[in-house]
Amino acid sequence: MANEITFEELKSMVAAKMTLFDVRTPQEIKEAGKIDGSINIPIDEVRTAFQNSPSDFKLKYGVRLPGKDDAIVFYCYSGKRSLRAVNATNELGFHNARYYPNGYSKYVELLSEEIDFNELQRLLNIDEVKLIDVRTPKEIQELGKIEGSTNIPIDQIKEAFQLSEKEFTEKYGVSMPKKTDKNIVFHCGSGKRSRRAIDYVKDLGYSARHYPYGYGKYMEELNAK
Repeated sequence: MANEITFEELKSMVAAKMTLFDVRTPQEIKEAGKIDGSINIPIDEVRTAFQNSPSDFKLKYGVRLPGKDDAIVFYCYSGKRSLRAVNATNELGFHNARYYPNGYSKYVELLSEEIDFNELQRLLNIDEVKLIDVRTPKEIQELGKIEGSTNIPIDQIKEAFQLSEKEFTEKYGVSMPKKTDKNIVFHCGSGKRSRRAIDYVKDLGYSARHYPYGYGKYMEELNAK
């Protein structure tokens, strides 16, 4: 839907310190936490809040009242209340309101499944990571690979993680990851395929993370050190 934002968009907005509006209850936020910098306006207050004068809005919520053409983003626990917030503000003339449909808990989950350059480097240096490159062999031949990584193309991931340990080792030349392993990490060219790889192996009982910025960004950071 046009008024939905993706996880990647939300993450970029957080990094840019854009004001986000959390429409959960204060009790929910106290128990579960919130996105840094977000402003709490419970769903039952949204319509009234966005009819306030700019001075009253700033006094109550500590931020500027968005203009009618400003980008506004809402989130909640599951997406239902944030969609209601979009509809309510649209009716008041705020036509750039959007929402994150998967909710705060999903945002936290996806964020926890990412690994940054420094942490990946640390794990590689102490040999405490099973790093799996899900690009094609052709991409690796043309562009190179991260030292210590194992190539399992994305279209082989499901099958690979269902092999016996012996079959896995014979096919890929390394020991098979265990379901108890804490540092299974995928990477690819942009983060899209590595994200899919996490979903595939989670369905099989594994936990994993991914480097979401891709091989090119990794090499850029490595060469800048």
